[in-house]
Amino acid sequence: SLSRLAQFGVKHVARGVGRLSTEVLESGSGSYVTTVEGRKMLDFTSGIGVTNLGHCHPAVTKAAQAQVGRLVHGQVNVAFQKPYLDLIESLIPLMPHKSC
Repeated sequence: SLSRLAQFGVKHVARGVGRLSTEVLESGSGSYVTTVEGRKMLDFTSGIGVTNLGHCHPAVTKAAQAQVGRLVHGQVNVAFQKPYLDLIESLIPLMPHKSC
């Protein structure tokens, strides 16, 4: 049977995106996720934001916390953001291309 949170999700979240299960995830660490009911599972479905370093990697978490303290979501089609430009500047010498 579905948990109260899963029932709420099934009722109120748009069905436009497919879902593998009705599990309700509470946290993640490394390659594992934990449900609100305490079930720990190996995350075989980790996506682009998790595959390389895992869920909640300390360095990524620290960087994200620092960033959202300055700017949460600066639209790239409205203006440049300094961290984005700094990253490009640091990558140019590592990935030279004739057009640069």
